[in-house]
Formats: sequence, C-alpha cells, structure tokens
Amino acid sequence: AGRLAETLASEHKGPDDGERQRVLAEQTAAARELAAKSARIAAVTEQRDQLDRRRELLEAERKRKLAEAREKKKPDLDKDEDGDTYMCSPADSPTSGLNRSQSSPNLANSGLPCSDEEVLVPSFDRSTKPTKLAPSSDQRARDFEPFWEDVDARNAVGPGCGRTGLKNLGNTCYMNSIVQCLNNTSILVAYFCNGQYRDHVNRRNNCTR
Repeated sequence: AGRLAETLASEHKGPDDGERQRVLAEQTAAARELAAKSARIAAVTEQRDQLDRRRELLEAERKRKLAEAREKKKPDLDKDEDGDTYMCSPADSPTSGLNRSQSSPNLANSGLPCSDEEVLVPSFDRSTKPTKLAPSSDQRARDFEPFWEDVDARNAVGPGCGRTGLKNLGNTCYMNSIVQCLNNTSILVAYFCNGQYRDHVNRRNNCTR
C-alpha cells in the first residue's frame, strides 16, 4: 500500500517538475542572451571611447603643431614670467617694457666716434652750363583764327590731302567729329537722323564736295 502511494505521488508530481525545468531553461537562455547583448554593447562602447580618445589625441597634436608653426613665424620676443611679451627685457628699460624702434640709425647712441668737423659740400661750376633762351613772344603766340584758303594752293602734294585740327575746317573735320560723338550724344543722333545737318553743310568748299 505504501509503495503504491509513492508511485501515485511520483506520477502526480512528474508534469510539474518538467514544466519547472522548461521554465528554468528558458530563463537561463534569456539570461545568456542578455549577457551576450550586454557584452556586445560594452565592446561597442569601449571601441567608441577608444576612437574618441584617439580623436582627442590627434586634435591635440594638430593644435600643438599649429602652435609650433606660429611660433616659428613670429619674431624672437622675450617673454616675462607672467606671460607678458616685451620687445626687450624689463631690466633693460626701467620705465616701460616696450622699446620704441627707430627708423634711422642714431649716431649718438651707436657708440661710433663722431667728428665735430663740418662736412664739406662739393662746389659746382655752373658757368659752363649752356643757357636756354626763352622763346620770344612772337614765337609763342598762336593764331586760332580760321582761314578759308584753298587747300590745293597751300598743299603742294595735290588735291585730296586733307589737314587736321584747326587747319581742317571743311566737311571732313565735321564728319570726324560726328563719328566720335555719334554713339554718345542722343541729340546729335537725332540731328543727323532728321536731316537737320543739311542746313549746315559747307557747300562752298570745292575740295570736300
């Protein structure tokens, strides 16, 4: 009777133990998966920290090299213990740490012996220099009055050889002024486009007809 009771009890407890073992196995697997995920997260975090430290070291190295390059470009300046920069040592100048630079050498402070004798100025004989005669008033006077002589009479080359400036007061000079001012003066453009220029043409000039 006792053995029968134990057998019945073991048969009754079997399913509960199997369920318990299955749940325990699932919990163990979940714990292992969580530990693996935590390990991966820790590895990624460590790798990221290493990259950050390497980046900081590279940035510090870059700044150091840049500071060294700037120091090489700067002139040699003396620095005080407090970090103040002076053109010369503070002991050299009791009044100020800065020393005014001089654009020209000072012979009194250079230590070189100075002579009290006057400097001899060289003399020049200008009597041999050729003299320029001032042009007379007749040569300097210019006649700006227009003249209407025949071009063929004044020009030995022959007809068709025009003159320039105030010597050419015919139609060719007038045409030259038109060409120079045509694109810059709208009134002058209208003057020629409307045909008003015909009233002012010099028709008595035989050389420029």
